[in-house]
Amino acid sequence: MWGAWLPGRKAYPGTPVRATFIINPTSGGRQGAALGAMLAARGDPVLDLRGGRLAERIAGCDGVLVACGGDGTVAAVLEAVHQNGRDLPVAVIPLGTGNDLARHLGWPASPPSAERLDAWLAHAIAAPQRRLDRWVLSGPGCSRAWYNYWSIGDDAAAAHRFHHIRRVQPWLMRGGGLNKAMYGLCGLAEPGARLRGCVDHRLPSGSGALVVAGIPSYAGGFRLGPLIRSDDRLADLFALPMGLGLGLMLAGRRRARPLGQAAVWELRFRRAVPMQVDGEPFIGAAGLWRVEHGGQLRVLCGPAALTAGTSR
Repeated sequence: MWGAWLPGRKAYPGTPVRATFIINPTSGGRQGAALGAMLAARGDPVLDLRGGRLAERIAGCDGVLVACGGDGTVAAVLEAVHQNGRDLPVAVIPLGTGNDLARHLGWPASPPSAERLDAWLAHAIAAPQRRLDRWVLSGPGCSRAWYNYWSIGDDAAAAHRFHHIRRVQPWLMRGGGLNKAMYGLCGLAEPGARLRGCVDHRLPSGSGALVVAGIPSYAGGFRLGPLIRSDDRLADLFALPMGLGLGLMLAGRRRARPLGQAAVWELRFRRAVPMQVDGEPFIGAAGLWRVEHGGQLRVLCGPAALTAGTSR
């Protein structure tokens, strides 16, 4: 019966659904809404991320979960899988600005067209799997999981400014390169030196941000370091330059400074400071902040991971 069934279409009665799409309709200048409408018209199972209680809603899902959105959407799907406890494999259709986890796993940068969706699903259903480290950040009044990176300082302040503009002027954010350009402008507006005298960790001169990374891709594809693995239960700490230096680093003219690798990181901040996890910014209170390993989940590799290879 499987030979008569097109991947992605409704299963015949009595056969399992092989993929469920979890979509953030607001992602990618509302590309998510268009993708959701296309999938619903085909009869594919679709869940709206905004419905909440995602861990409960995926309880009846079988096969592959497909996270459709940016890094924050992918993290929300992965965390729902962790809370549900069923260890379902997760594939990605990237619709956000950075899409760092999708890049790391080798998924195409653009969503598949209606004509290509069956081929995309055929790959996803049979895609190679790997384990992905889950990390837990805890600090004053905060506890949250992340999968890409936790950053503190100038880059998180730029992310905070970017998200504010997206909330109040969403028409400016049409996805793709335009969003990245706007993010770059937000970075140029930052004065730098937010970490000076703020953190009790010894920093290189001129540092404007710290990044604790679980994957090598950062800020829309910049490679923090060649030796980062996403499945070794170790997180890598980097110092990033401040101000214009951060822009030069993202343009490939400067490098991030590696500061070490560990299963647990603790940083104490003397005042409130901008932070972000997986592209979602917030203001972290003064005090002790700790990152520790919180398990692993199954993720699926895109076709670029098979042809070019990715750092694990």
